[in-house]
Amino acid sequence: RRVHGAAIAARVLDPKGGVVVTIQNGLGHHETLRAACPSALIVQGVMDSGATLRHATSTVVQNGDGPLTLGVVADSKQTETMHASAAALAMLVELFRKAKLRAKATDSVAGIIWSKLIVNACINPLTALLAQPNGMLVKNDQARVVAKGIHDECVAVARALGVALPHTDTWRHVLEVAAATAGNTSSMLADLSRRKATEIENINGAVVRHGAALGVPTPYNACVADLVRAAETAAGGHNAAHTAAE
Repeated sequence: RRVHGAAIAARVLDPKGGVVVTIQNGLGHHETLRAACPSALIVQGVMDSGATLRHATSTVVQNGDGPLTLGVVADSKQTETMHASAAALAMLVELFRKAKLRAKATDSVAGIIWSKLIVNACINPLTALLAQPNGMLVKNDQARVVAKGIHDECVAVARALGVALPHTDTWRHVLEVAAATAGNTSSMLADLSRRKATEIENINGAVVRHGAALGVPTPYNACVADLVRAAETAAGGHNAAHTAAE
């Protein structure tokens, strides 16, 4: 839902193309933006630190000082403009650095996107369903067993897609992120608390869809995705996108 709104905004702001930047969790954003902006150079960003929206305000507080990694995922349209991507990335990196963010460019953004996806897939739905901060994953043995199942499925799907993940031990990375952000409220828990639609379709839901297309079983991801959808419905934030797909 959020990426569809971003796609509409991008098309309105620059109907002839230009450079479109998306910094959103999960998968599918590139494809949605490409459909809306067929001639644009699409840059995907991954933020390696959390943020919290202060209650009843529009103020966002950054938690941590992780880097912002920017890159271009090649597709048939991007290939035609790849010569311009290096200059565009350099310009964007400079802009974000002026805003005091630790921005950097990469030529392998797909692996960075999947690495963040795996962290989100393991932490976000479980903290949302159990209404606990991120550190719960480190302390709760039962939740950690489920998270490990989610992790293993995500890695299997990424490998089937030919994605090169940047961390040798991805499970250890998940636990390190959970420990480092122990007091944080995940975005999915925050969305459920505010009765808003979550990003479940772009995170665990996306893993399930890719797994089905590749013949990779994803029962853990399917289960938590269904549970979050049920929680959305119970909270009044009905998952219209998934219902339409069914």
